[in-house]
Amino acid sequence: MVPTTQTVPTMVDSELRGKENLKCGYFFFKNQFREQRSPENALSAILHQILSQDKSLMKHAMTEFAKDGAKLPSCFQSMWSILLRIAADPSAGEIVCILDALDECEDSGKEKLITHLKEFYNSDDLVRRTKLKFLVTSRPYIELEWQFMSFNQYSTQVRLAGENQLEAHAISEEIGLVIEERLKEVRRHLPSDNLALYEYLRESISNIPHRTYLWVALVFDLISRSVKVGTKTQLRHLLDNIPPTLDAAYEAILDRSSNKDEARSILELTIAATRPLTLREMNIAIELESQESQEQLDLESDSSFTQRVRNVCGLFVTVIDDKIFLIHQTAKEFLLSNADTGTETKIKDWKHSIDPELSNLALARKCISYLRFSNFIDDPLVLPPLSSDTFPLQTTIQEYAAKYPFLDYAARFWPFHFNKSNISDPGDPVLEAAASLCNLESEVNLTWFQVYWTIGINRAGRCHHDYTNFELVSFLGLSTLVKQLLGHGSNELDASASDTLRMTPLMMAAQAGSIEVIKLLLSQPGANPNFRSKQDGWTALYWAIRVGGPQAAQLLLEEVPDLEINIKDMKFNRPLLSWATIKEQETVVRLLLRSKDIQPDAICNGGRTALSWAAVSGYTEITKMLSRRSDVDLNAKDSYHGRTPLIWAAEKGYLAVVEVLLKNPRTNPDMKDSKYNRAALSWAAEGGHEQIVKSLLRSKKVNINSQSKNGETALSFAIRRGRTDIMQHLLQNQAEGVDLQDTEFGRTPLSWAAGLGHEHIVRILLEHHEVNVESRCNKYGRTPLLWAAIGGHKTIVEQLLTAGGASSTAKDSKSEQTALSLAAEMGHIDTVKMILTISPDTAASTIDSQGFTPLMRAANSGYGSVVKYLLDQAHIDPNAYDLKHKRTALCWAAMRGHAEVVQILLDHGSSDVSHRSKCGKTARMLASESGYNILSEDIASYECIQQDRDPRRGQKRLRDMEDNDTTQSPAKRLHI
Repeated sequence: MVPTTQTVPTMVDSELRGKENLKCGYFFFKNQFREQRSPENALSAILHQILSQDKSLMKHAMTEFAKDGAKLPSCFQSMWSILLRIAADPSAGEIVCILDALDECEDSGKEKLITHLKEFYNSDDLVRRTKLKFLVTSRPYIELEWQFMSFNQYSTQVRLAGENQLEAHAISEEIGLVIEERLKEVRRHLPSDNLALYEYLRESISNIPHRTYLWVALVFDLISRSVKVGTKTQLRHLLDNIPPTLDAAYEAILDRSSNKDEARSILELTIAATRPLTLREMNIAIELESQESQEQLDLESDSSFTQRVRNVCGLFVTVIDDKIFLIHQTAKEFLLSNADTGTETKIKDWKHSIDPELSNLALARKCISYLRFSNFIDDPLVLPPLSSDTFPLQTTIQEYAAKYPFLDYAARFWPFHFNKSNISDPGDPVLEAAASLCNLESEVNLTWFQVYWTIGINRAGRCHHDYTNFELVSFLGLSTLVKQLLGHGSNELDASASDTLRMTPLMMAAQAGSIEVIKLLLSQPGANPNFRSKQDGWTALYWAIRVGGPQAAQLLLEEVPDLEINIKDMKFNRPLLSWATIKEQETVVRLLLRSKDIQPDAICNGGRTALSWAAVSGYTEITKMLSRRSDVDLNAKDSYHGRTPLIWAAEKGYLAVVEVLLKNPRTNPDMKDSKYNRAALSWAAEGGHEQIVKSLLRSKKVNINSQSKNGETALSFAIRRGRTDIMQHLLQNQAEGVDLQDTEFGRTPLSWAAGLGHEHIVRILLEHHEVNVESRCNKYGRTPLLWAAIGGHKTIVEQLLTAGGASSTAKDSKSEQTALSLAAEMGHIDTVKMILTISPDTAASTIDSQGFTPLMRAANSGYGSVVKYLLDQAHIDPNAYDLKHKRTALCWAAMRGHAEVVQILLDHGSSDVSHRSKCGKTARMLASESGYNILSEDIASYECIQQDRDPRRGQKRLRDMEDNDTTQSPAKRLHI
């Protein structure tokens, strides 16, 4: 972990981008914007960047995409699994993931990220078999430093806090170099007679202590502007008053604004915005006053407005990709007042001059005013016909929103800003305006709510218009409007009214996670928190857990005494405890478990308990809570895979969960799953989870030689997957079966390792263990050498032929092919050369059961380099033909359209172009028949050459051509 600095973007672009076989993904956390605080968004962005650099790696995401679909970008665990699988792919090369400003990540997400990083770096096998690296930057907060100190030797921490004398001196010198460069720039703009002023500037800057990079940037921006337009007197005054601190620099920048009121408005909106506003959005927001339509807005071009923003805000804001940002997080801290610390809003000075509630109210007013434009009545959003496909719907909405640049932001975020405003004045006009937006009989509502529904909260299909106004304001969490409506006392506003509707207002508030609205509704007489919807059987608590969040669920659990907690939904038959576990809501799980009525082992459709969900998801704390209970079966198997919680955790690689379960004496670590008859040790070994393998073996409760239903042991799986360290650890613990054949394919560990290219494992097996190098599998009768040849694993072929003493003439039982024949057929030129170099006596012309020679196999597959090499070997007959079709190498290459191979065979000069296959056709005819006319003409040219060399054969060739070509005479066609 290193401190966050301005150098990370530069490092990415200059040091990492473009490096050969290196992929880089990065994410910059910013607590100013909700989307930039999320670990899910960080991982999603990094994966997008990596996959964009190498689309062949997309295959590693397909399993999770099939499972999660459009929800994948919000599933941290699924995306983490994808990243690890990509990193484990040798073709991926080195992967560097940069997480900048981790301290600005949301707290729960921070814990999640650090936990997964710790598990990665504490897994020897994961670190060794991947080239995955993480660079994490953060402010040096003590709690973060402590968490990173528990990482093992594979991680490095660099602290550049500048707190000791050496660090402070080094940083000061570095900043001094930056200042020297900036001074040179200023010197170039000064008149030649102003040398004294330049020296005065240098001295003034040098005398200021505690300089930072950001301070340098701000101060020199002030100076450079004054140098270009100011008089000597003005410049001297500026130099006499150089801001000594960052706050002073911020004050100086904003004090120089050409329009302080507009600067304050822009800064208010920038700070309040939940995502960066675009130039066009900000332009509209600034101009919005009393206009009633889009056409009444007097907007500037983006380039003109950019200059306007810079003129009024100076260096305080920056424009990147047409979006407006504050220059730094400290700029936000400088401007915002903080009620929690007693900071009062100031009018004269800029520091702490912006009240968060007032800035949110300002943006809420802008959004609401825009959404009430007449455009959305005269030109409403018209949706395509109903379809199961949501993409045309999204496209239609996006195309519509493009006509109204502020619609996307205003529709999606006005409820958020309205709620953050805490409006206390019941007569505030914004209340009436907001209520009009929530009137479902209003034409205005039809447009903005569909945008909010589809784009804002990512719901599929059309929005529901069978809500009441009361349900809608509850759904949006608009507590101020809920109070107003409740004050009317109408029966229609009964907090539990449901009748024919699917949901109650309380359910709507629960899924919105609106604490204030939930409290208001619970206080109403007749409120029924246990009401179940008719469509899916969900209650308010269900909605809170699944959508609204843990705080809403906690409120219901604490405030409602007779809350039903053991009900299951109708779709998945899944209890609330399992849903809370899946959502990793530790507080909710704890509250549910405190209830004397809870059924902690209730199962869903797949036979999964809450503990099973906790284990498969890697949720350590929830696993602890559940495993402590005596009424939880620690060895319960699900009904689909038949796996226990321990097996799931071992297979997924969750070491902390495994250790929690192993510490409990009720856990049976040697229990096998029902589908494959495999225990946790087997799954951990296959997955490469070395620390889990060690933990299981330390328990002394596992059978190291336990076999699956296919007769494979943990050792077999470790070897097959290339887990060298795990293999050696198992062997050190007296694992048997190093030469055991599985019952499904009849292959030994050596056979699997050779075929899959695990060179190091093959070497260890050959050098230190008694293994049968001539063992044959069931289906094809192939030896390890034959499998290695098929895979083109040259080094392994060499190991088997030399150290292993494998026979180079051994043939498989499928087609009686040798290693040379198989390598030639697959186009592995280096392997072909290796076999003939080590075993020069190997007959390169040996035929298989179909009469094919290695040359014919290579020609048929189109591998020119192999064909050329084999033709140069002794005793090669290029005119040998197969038994069934009697086709030569040239015939096969011509028929397949392999022009390069045909040319090589013809150039060699010994291929008989006149040879006829069993059906009486020459290579030329076969090429023509297959549609390769140009290739056929090329072969015909060689027929002419052979005719010239042998007149008798040439005359016969002409007659043959006349017999088989009715379109024109061969003589005319060949210009003879």
